[in-house]
Amino acid sequence: MKIRALKFGLPLVIYLLAYCSFTQNGWMVFAPVLFAFFIVPSVELLIPSNEKNLSDAEEQIAKQDRLYDIWLYAIVPLQYIALYYFLQTIQLSSNNKWELIGRILAMGLLCGTFGINVGHELGHRRNLYERNMAKALLLTSLYMHFYIEHNKGHHKNVSTHEDPSSARKGENLYRFYLRTVVYGYISAWKIAAEEQRKKLFPRNDFNPADQYSTVHPDAIADGDKIGRGTGGELDVYNQKAGTSIDISERKDDLKINKFSANNPYYTIS
Repeated sequence: MKIRALKFGLPLVIYLLAYCSFTQNGWMVFAPVLFAFFIVPSVELLIPSNEKNLSDAEEQIAKQDRLYDIWLYAIVPLQYIALYYFLQTIQLSSNNKWELIGRILAMGLLCGTFGINVGHELGHRRNLYERNMAKALLLTSLYMHFYIEHNKGHHKNVSTHEDPSSARKGENLYRFYLRTVVYGYISAWKIAAEEQRKKLFPRNDFNPADQYSTVHPDAIADGDKIGRGTGGELDVYNQKAGTSIDISERKDDLKINKFSANNPYYTIS
């Protein structure tokens, strides 16, 4: 079983290739893309597939093997290290058009393969620290609203017209892609707004969808600007963070003065 668990670490080779993409020139900037879309599919065509599933006993043993979890946890720091190198190299004046394209594709590959996929997996875990890892990974893809919509919307409405992540029968792939991205974002905001209503917060107050889609991406952008010595729009971040603090402080007041005249959901009869 250890050999099987070790094999799950092979995809991390893409991080090594991404490092080459961010630090080398020439065709090496396309190394991650070539590996993922040409080498891996070619190997799969040559190696016969293993159609055997784990037995119940083997499955229980695998669930107890922490190496599977360690691979997932390792992706979080690796993703941010890769993001750091990407942001540092993408601004170099020596980059030509093809080097920019190769490096952007490499980072996009990391965000799709690890940022969203592994974030999806960790977002289903019970432990808070694992769910926080999921949010951290989704942040690198600027796709944090997925955490709300997928767990609280998709799993509730899967295979219905209310689910933006379920394809319609006969729907074109590209039409589905556009629809799921746009309406998935809208769905996350609706879910967050409804949760705010249930918690007695006004709908236009600072909510998790605002935090995930605006504040955290702003923080990454500002961190990059500060790291490059160009400053950052910290006033925007501080304004949003201040709103969050204000909401937290007001939470107890809403519970105590539930029927006050200032509460938008309750009135004095």
